[in-house]
Amino acid sequence: MKVIDKSVTDNPQIAEKKGEEIIVISKFKKNIAFKYRFKIDEIQRFKPTFNESYNLNQFIRTKIKELKLKWFNETEPFYTRIIDSQRCAISKILNGDLK
Repeated sequence: MKVIDKSVTDNPQIAEKKGEEIIVISKFKKNIAFKYRFKIDEIQRFKPTFNESYNLNQFIRTKIKELKLKWFNETEPFYTRIIDSQRCAISKILNGDLK
């Protein structure tokens, strides 16, 4: 099961479910900029607030920080849009909305 969110021009965000794991791939044009993976139960346990969208955004930020990408500044609008795009793709997989 794969979802591609293209809301950020030239930077598709891909979420792919393989078994009990989700792999997230961030692309810049046709090249992979970074990727990470996590188990579905890991996101289901990550509940700092009652707001599901906020929780997922924070989870994504945590995963990206673990990669220690020096060039990724999560406070810049472009990178915030990348995180939002990843959230949309991951949400579609978690909710089974594959339209």
